[in-house]
Amino acid sequence: MRGSYFTGGARLVGKEALQAYTTELRAGGSQVHQTVRDMWFNWNRDWTRRPASRK
Repeated sequence: MRGSYFTGGARLVGKEALQAYTTELRAGGSQVHQTVRDMWFNWNRDWTRRPASRK
């Protein structure tokens, strides 16, 4: 464990923290965008798309 996490230094930790933050920010932004879009533009056609079947 020490070899995986503690030898990369602050740069590695900062990079991973920035990646995690960016991922969360994108997911949150997407959720807000979809909610606002559905409140103001109720004519979207998302409901016509069927989820892909899992095989």
